[in-house]
Amino acid sequence: MLYFSSRYSATKFLRKMIKKGQLDLLIAKELEVDEDIFDIERIGYLHHCFVASNHYSELKGKSITLNDLNSYPILLQQQPSTTRTLFDSFCIKNNIEITSKLEIASITLMEDFVRIGLGVGLVTREFAQRELEDGTIFEVNTEPKLPSTPFALITLKDSFHSFGANKLMEMIIEDVNEKELHE
Repeated sequence: MLYFSSRYSATKFLRKMIKKGQLDLLIAKELEVDEDIFDIERIGYLHHCFVASNHYSELKGKSITLNDLNSYPILLQQQPSTTRTLFDSFCIKNNIEITSKLEIASITLMEDFVRIGLGVGLVTREFAQRELEDGTIFEVNTEPKLPSTPFALITLKDSFHSFGANKLMEMIIEDVNEKELHE
């Protein structure tokens, strides 16, 4: 029997679960991973961007500096979100000061708040793909561009995995390799 559970939670929390043996594998941003205890197989990149609804249609198709974006209400995820931590580090390195109007705990709420026009929100593009494609929201072109983040299949080193977990990991890696061949 195979038991499968999909969780969307803070990366730090999920890393603690895998260390305790409560998860067989984790697909997460590969930052701050203790390589001594984890096997890490990079499987792609996530791209961060600002998005807005048609309430801010003047931003559509236009490039704006991150400093100028401050003239709009900015929505950011609350700390200790990995996305927020990465963004804050990026801003410090590039001498950019962003002031958020609202800090939001959930990416789902972020998309909802952006959609109803409460502001311009920082999201992971891949997680907002459906809304971007259906035109509910649009990507705001910023200068400088926000960096991408590697994500990986993470397992505990030297741990035993069930046949089902091994097969799932094999399928994920095969899928990634197949996509790389066609790019």
